[in-house]
Amino acid sequence: MALASFAANVTMSAKDINEELGISITSMLDFQGAAASFSGIIDTETTEGFGAEAIEMKEFYGKTFSAGSGTYGTRNTHTIKYLTDAGAAQAWSSNQLIQCAENSNTNMSADTGFSARTETYHVDDYIDNDLTNGDIFFINATGTGKFDGTSAAVDSGGDGSRFYFDDTADDIVQVSSTGVASNVRSITPSVLTLSLVSKDDDEITVRATGNTQVTRTIRFYKDGSSVATKTADGGGGSDFNGGGVDDTSRTQDFTFSSLASSTAFALKARAENAVADSADSNTLNITTDAPPVSFSVPADFALSISDGQDNQSDTNTSAEIQVSLTNGSGNTTIQCQQPDHAGSGGTVPRLQVRAGTSSGVYSSGTFQNSVTLSNSANYFMIFQIQENGDNNNYPNDGSGLTQDRTITFTNSGVSNTDLQIAISVVNR
Repeated sequence: MALASFAANVTMSAKDINEELGISITSMLDFQGAAASFSGIIDTETTEGFGAEAIEMKEFYGKTFSAGSGTYGTRNTHTIKYLTDAGAAQAWSSNQLIQCAENSNTNMSADTGFSARTETYHVDDYIDNDLTNGDIFFINATGTGKFDGTSAAVDSGGDGSRFYFDDTADDIVQVSSTGVASNVRSITPSVLTLSLVSKDDDEITVRATGNTQVTRTIRFYKDGSSVATKTADGGGGSDFNGGGVDDTSRTQDFTFSSLASSTAFALKARAENAVADSADSNTLNITTDAPPVSFSVPADFALSISDGQDNQSDTNTSAEIQVSLTNGSGNTTIQCQQPDHAGSGGTVPRLQVRAGTSSGVYSSGTFQNSVTLSNSANYFMIFQIQENGDNNNYPNDGSGLTQDRTITFTNSGVSNTDLQIAISVVNR
């Protein structure tokens, strides 16, 4: 059933509201308590600017009561804890929700010294012995007198709202001047969601995301073992935002380092404070990348024909060099960058290579611009510059200059171009 919708010539009485609430139609109506039993009355501004907590009869039109397990009109006893500082009551501020959840003064500055404070209030709770936004705190079980949650002092740095620890419900709660509960949440940290940020052959970076209002610590796990923790700024650290009423969605990254390559790891995170831990996050099963392919090449060197002979095409061959390959697979290609213009004799010289996987054994055969060899940890090779003509000074006739040519080593799509050979042909 629902209360009548607002319209011309439609009336509603306290009897109708009692009937919707499931209590005797002749019972005295607790106007504010009844308002708290319907969603959207005391927590929504619908009174032409008088504020969300202002109540008028028109707000009840069209409402439907959906009861929790509590009984409307009964006021269950709740044990409420906060602090005494310098003899005065002090609640926690909106940036001290971690301390509120822990019922502690950790990292708080006292005037003289904090002590614990415990009070008993009576809550018309939507769910018996629990808290729901809109529940009302009364001083007496009879419903006389509402707890003024703003009467306690509060530290600077927050927004001025007061938070309390409800030991009966294991919740923290903001209480207004009229005893109305808001910003209710469990003292147990919220479950985090873990996602992958990046990975390579020896590192994996993950991101924990979630509500950190009461999270002092985020703990990261690898293969079931704790490997690191991060601490909220509201909990005495500086790693992530936590402990504030606005910390409903925050992130914290962490990098698992010094990992084995090509290996699967199970990663997760957990939110913690001094009194409770969340359930574990989702588990990420991430495999590190294969180790990178890399070449080790010798230093640059020069290769010249320094006294070319007339009437013949001269050559000069280098000493053998060794190149090492790490984490390679499949074939390796060795490519010589060729001279890019004709020498004085009108032809373009050549720079070529012979190579193999054993010293002095060049399985590639004759000198070639490019050779391909099977996978090996080491390659051995010699290079040859060929005049390719007669009296073919290069790169400039009689200048004595050289031209750097790049030798490219490629395996598994990875190329190395560190080796440069300075070539020249000088005829006398």
